Amino acid sequence: MFSDLWNTPDDTGATRRWISANNPIDPASQFFVGFSPRSGNGDLDEFARIIRSADRDVLFATAIALYEPVLDALLGGAHDDVVRLGI
Repeated sequence: MFSDLWNTPDDTGATRRWISANNPIDPASQFFVGFSPRSGNGDLDEFARIIRSADRDVLFATAIALYEPVLDALLGGAHDDVVRLGI
């Protein structure tokens, strides 16, 4: 997979299209290993959904600025017993 992703290191659009086509997100899966970026923020929206629905503590790490819905999900709600941490 990495060789396909790095065939065009300067073309993030090609990388995004390849990931979207070849590494689909399965919302029914409880465990998922995926790559970003994806077309249409589908990966980030799914991460936000998973974080919001967590019933245990969450650690979310990234090397880029966090997407606003992910930041909102990490904030949690009032009197929330789940610790959500984004770094």
